[in-house]
Amino acid sequence: IFFGLDLSGLPTWGWTWNPYGSYTNLSEWKDFNITNLFTGYSGGVQTFYAQSSVSSSNPDWAVASVCCIHPNSPYQVANRPYVQITYSYLPSIPSISSPVAGSFSKSEIVLSANSSVVGGGTIHYYWEYSLDGATDWTSIFSGTVTSYTWNIPEVVLEDETIYVRCRAQHESAYSDYCAPVQFINGNEPAVAAKLAAEAAEAKAEEVRIALGDVTNRVSEIYNLLSIDTESPIITEFTYSIDKVRVVRNEIETFIVVAKDNITPADQLQYRYRINSGEYSSWTTLNNPFLPLNLEVSSGYKQILLEVQDLAANIAISRLGIFKY
Repeated sequence: IFFGLDLSGLPTWGWTWNPYGSYTNLSEWKDFNITNLFTGYSGGVQTFYAQSSVSSSNPDWAVASVCCIHPNSPYQVANRPYVQITYSYLPSIPSISSPVAGSFSKSEIVLSANSSVVGGGTIHYYWEYSLDGATDWTSIFSGTVTSYTWNIPEVVLEDETIYVRCRAQHESAYSDYCAPVQFINGNEPAVAAKLAAEAAEAKAEEVRIALGDVTNRVSEIYNLLSIDTESPIITEFTYSIDKVRVVRNEIETFIVVAKDNITPADQLQYRYRINSGEYSSWTTLNNPFLPLNLEVSSGYKQILLEVQDLAANIAISRLGIFKY
């Protein structure tokens, strides 16, 4: 709620606010000193703000009471005029819907925002822009009620970052400025073409590197296939405990020894299955002498072992045991 009063010529004032139009409740009068309230006061009409409830039955007007107190008699009410004032609700802080943060513009861009106010009514938007990181602001347009097409000034350079913000006005009440939105000026069509060309060039470089990597890998695999045509050799596949009797429920330790003429031992892989069961997953052999721990149930078991090199050549070995 705000209103203007002519405070010239008198040193000390008081005020009270009553939205229902009653002028007799002097217990709610509030004193204020002009010097304290208005910095640099030089007379004339001044505006101050007072928060108060208003009558819901008559929301179009309310009454303020103003008194003057002479300095030589601080308790004397010399004048108590009653003035009718109108009030306005503050509109909400706008939210900017265009431009979209981080976007590119052309030589002109549509500015649009949304705000609301209690009771409805026409809302005007006041726009500003900044070129120094949202520090100093320059007015764009005052009072648009819809979206506004802004011709970006020539002073704004190509690829320069622009910040815009706005505030809303309803009747005589103004909201605070909204948070600024940042976008980039693409003032000439060539700018967009240049940016697109740079993006395409970067993408082409990525593809070239990727193709080169694939070519190298294909060459490596081809070399392996063309040279390594022999399967690995499993020189030993035995188990290291009593071959006559195996203690029930004990994990058996098998010894695997394998080698290959091209593939290093630590890159060989093995898998196994017991009888007609499922194969285990491929596992790196790690070294040419590998203790392999398997839990085998009682009865006769045939263990099938496969060792594979990098060229996908596979060596197979079988081992049969009987567990009591």
